[in-house]
Amino acid sequence: MLQHLPIELVLETFREAAEIFVVSDRGSAVSLAQTSRLVYNTVRRILLRRVVVTAKNCNAIGDLLQQADGAALILDLHVTAVYWDPSGLSFCNLTNIRSIRGIDRIIYIILAELPASARTSLFKIQLWAPNLEPVPPSVTHVCLSLAAANGISLQQLLNSVKDTPFLTNFGFEFINTKADRDIDVVWPDTLVKYLRAIFDVGGPQLRQIAVRLCGRIVVAEGQWGSYLAALRKASEGEEWATGWSQRVYLWRDTRCFKHAKDDLKACITDAMAGVDVWSEARPLSALLAESAQKQQM
Repeated sequence: MLQHLPIELVLETFREAAEIFVVSDRGSAVSLAQTSRLVYNTVRRILLRRVVVTAKNCNAIGDLLQQADGAALILDLHVTAVYWDPSGLSFCNLTNIRSIRGIDRIIYIILAELPASARTSLFKIQLWAPNLEPVPPSVTHVCLSLAAANGISLQQLLNSVKDTPFLTNFGFEFINTKADRDIDVVWPDTLVKYLRAIFDVGGPQLRQIAVRLCGRIVVAEGQWGSYLAALRKASEGEEWATGWSQRVYLWRDTRCFKHAKDDLKACITDAMAGVDVWSEARPLSALLAESAQKQQM
């Protein structure tokens, strides 16, 4: 049947299929690319748009990065290979990179090698176990994972905001992998303290602070409702809080991870699907309204 259709329509069909499979079933998208050279050239841009470096494919990705035509197609680079050593690789071909995510020591190696064009196109950085070194000035979105940060101080976070002159969207990830306690989850009064200080430093240009909360506290509906109520109460009377619920976004990540490696697996899946704190977080104002409505029912 396909042989009777115009080649442009056939390729468009493959392209649409690849757009679907690249998120839900990447293996099928790869199989499509192997159908023929013509189809490969059609869906290659879709496959390489978002690249996730894992322990299994890091050598192949290293080879890809040395290919100017292939590396130039990469817009989002996510490094989940914890022990990957990219120090011997060249990243000069990442000319159109938009987003980078991964362990800080690896990301800073990549940032140091990016060409000038990439330093102007890069706008989103997400760091695990962040050292909070300065990032390229073009960056507008910064997300820090505090689960492995071993107690990053508020002052360090504020310095990160100060060192990013065009920052408009700031994010945190609090992931609790402890089965018996919630100490890794930021409590309402602490979160309000952080928000107040960050908004003061970021000023009006800081349009959004997105927070991912992952742990037992956000799983049970009753606990989540209590958390939102405590968050509302903790912010009452705060002068900084004018319009706060429209600028604060929360991602209620109800996945419970027993080990850090479980969160790493989830990060790989999320990265391949383009999921991050900004895609999933919802305005706190909407969450508060929903919680109040449920209490009235």
